[in-house]
Amino acid sequence: MGDRGSEREQQAAILELEKVLASQRSSPALRAAAVMGYANLLRGNPTAAVCNGAFLKLGDTFQRGDNLLRYCACKVMGSTRLQLSRVFNVQRLVKRIHVVFESNDPVARSLAVRAFSSMSELLVSNSRVHSDLRNALSSPNEDEALACVLCVSDFAAASPSFALRSVSLLESFITALETPMDTRVRLIRALRFMHRDRECALHAMSILERAAEQFPADEVVCACLHVQTSLSIRTSLHVEQHAHQLLRYISSDARRNVRHSAAASLETLVRGTVAPCTIPGSALLTIARTSDDHLLKMRAMQLLAATIRSGACSGTAPLRTELLELLQGIQRSAGGSGAGAGGDVVAKIAAVCAAALLTGTDARGGAGGA
Repeated sequence: MGDRGSEREQQAAILELEKVLASQRSSPALRAAAVMGYANLLRGNPTAAVCNGAFLKLGDTFQRGDNLLRYCACKVMGSTRLQLSRVFNVQRLVKRIHVVFESNDPVARSLAVRAFSSMSELLVSNSRVHSDLRNALSSPNEDEALACVLCVSDFAAASPSFALRSVSLLESFITALETPMDTRVRLIRALRFMHRDRECALHAMSILERAAEQFPADEVVCACLHVQTSLSIRTSLHVEQHAHQLLRYISSDARRNVRHSAAASLETLVRGTVAPCTIPGSALLTIARTSDDHLLKMRAMQLLAATIRSGACSGTAPLRTELLELLQGIQRSAGGSGAGAGGDVVAKIAAVCAAALLTGTDARGGAGGA
């Protein structure tokens, strides 16, 4: 009886919201508040039947209402994605939204795309919607194109088939000279979901390498390095090759943002990969010894410590001597008056690295210590 009573109350709440929306005396603000009221109703753990009915009512409002009500419906759907998974009349809901998507109003079309984005988990196999979204990416309307860019990430994350069929299209937009910079960066970030298929992942990696070379702006290069790191970790493809690429950026790129982004990506790669990967410890130590950037020195030493602990550090035999020389250099530069904060931290990390090396050597019975 309790459940039936609760369901009746929920149905009654839906009817009250419908009355407000249908009344000619309701102001636009009151109608918008009524649509937003569905969010509280849906988050109140309704039954599956009530959940399904509420979303279909939202679909009706989306189809027949104005753009303000469509915007409110999009907000509700975006905040209740978990409840959306309980809809069992998915095609009826999609049909209502698709009517708006086929309209001539670009704002309404962009809102329909955002609604589809919230439903991405329900539309994993809906090839019609997939095709429509790919076509809409080339829309001359900025709002619609931006909505599609954001939607692509949601669909690529939810649907391996969408990701596979979209990677070539994303490449054409990413490498096109006329693509706005912020759109290019968003599309690059969408490539992080191209990891379920080996060929798709390799294609995405080649796009990232090309984009970093073709568009050397800081935000593009940093996005490419971050996404390629994510793909390498998830697929175990080109892990060592990517690690050496990151080292080159850290040691030789003139842009501070890019150097730090590469260092953060390398640390993520070392900690996250399960594939065999060896990092030359001497390269990290050289960065720590020669860089004028104290934060980069600390990052390099932290990376060295992480690689030593994980066994990913190569060329460990001469590192003990080099670490001792680094410590002595820091002490000499302090001049007996105390090193700066950066030098003090580097010295502490260098001591940790040296201790880790000695521990590793003892564990191996002195191997590699010569």
